[in-house]
Amino acid sequence: MLITGPQGIIETANPRSESLFGYSAAKLTGQPVEILVPKRLRDVHRLHHIGYASHPVNRSAGEGLTLFGAHKNGREFPIDVSLSPLQGATELRVLVVIYDVSKYRQTETALRDSEERFSTLFNSAADCLFIFDLGGAIRDVNFAACDRLGYTRSEMLSINIIQTKSTEFAARLPNQLAQVTKNGNALFESANRHKNGTIIPVEVNSTIIKVGGEKNDFQRGARYFRA
Repeated sequence: MLITGPQGIIETANPRSESLFGYSAAKLTGQPVEILVPKRLRDVHRLHHIGYASHPVNRSAGEGLTLFGAHKNGREFPIDVSLSPLQGATELRVLVVIYDVSKYRQTETALRDSEERFSTLFNSAADCLFIFDLGGAIRDVNFAACDRLGYTRSEMLSINIIQTKSTEFAARLPNQLAQVTKNGNALFESANRHKNGTIIPVEVNSTIIKVGGEKNDFQRGARYFRA
C-alpha cells in the first residue's frame, strides 16, 4: 500500500510494499511512483497518472489491461492496482493498493492450457462424445458425433440427447440415466438416430462428471456398425 502526492510522488509505503518491490520504505519515500513500473512502461504510466489526476475516482488501474510491477532487481511481475483519492486532502493524494497476482496468473494460464488440451483431445477422438445434463440437454459434443449423426454443432447444442436415440432406446434412456446416476458409470447398448432417420447401433460408456459444480453425463459411443 502506498500514498502518493499530487505529482505522483510516494509519501508513504507500508511494509508489504517493501517486501513486494525490494525497496525500503525510506528509499521509496520521495520517489516517483514510476520507480515501481518497468522502464519500458514508465512514459505510458505518467500519461495515465495525468489522466487520473484530472478525474480522481475509486477504480482499478488499467482496467482490461495486464499491469506489471518492477522489483528492485529488475524482475517484472503481474499486479492488480486499486486507486482511491483521499477525502479531505487539500491537494490530491491517492491511496494505491497493489496486489501481486503472479500465482493467480500462473493458475489461470495452467487452467487455460488444460482446457485447450481437453478441447483438442475431445474433438480429435474418433468415438462420438457427448456431455449433457441430467435432463438430457446437450452441453458439448465433439466433431465425430456431429459428423456421424449429420448435425452441425449448433444444431446438436439446441436439442435433447433423447432426440438422437432410436424410438426403442429413447424409451430406455431414463432408466439408463438413473443407473448411471446411482453407480457413477455404466456400459450399455443403445442406438442413435441419424438426422436422416438411419438407425446406428452403438455401445455406450456413460460416466457422471461435474461441470461447473453440476452433475452431467459424459457418454462415449463406440463400435458403430452401419448396415
